[in-house]
Amino acid sequence: MQQGKQMNMNALVPQARTILPPAMEHRWGNRVDVDLPVRVEIGGKLVAIGSMRNASISGALIAARANLPPLTTLTVTIHTSVGNRAYYLELPASVVRREPDAIAIEWRDMACQGLVDLLHALRTDAQLFARDIAFG
Repeated sequence: MQQGKQMNMNALVPQARTILPPAMEHRWGNRVDVDLPVRVEIGGKLVAIGSMRNASISGALIAARANLPPLTTLTVTIHTSVGNRAYYLELPASVVRREPDAIAIEWRDMACQGLVDLLHALRTDAQLFARDIAFG
């Protein structure tokens, strides 16, 4: 190499490109579309009444006007029935994402038995309902 001239070594090395994988689901378990009335409380005080739009064993999306920042600890209360069984669940959770008209939450106790039972009942009920419609 000539003195006084510097060679750009980067010009000789092929540039690496970052190839991002497709978007990945970060939840555990399958999401179930639901429409469940819920109460959102912090420290025993009601902060919102909303509707759970989907849920999995790791979290849920709740349609509600709740201006709660991420990492807020809260309790979601579900009181509903599926078929002939009633469910009353108080589930500790934390906010992971906020949208204009909804909050995404993560359950503190993932896959708690009451929630697993409810999601299974809702999925089974939906399958029976779809079968009833299909076969009149």
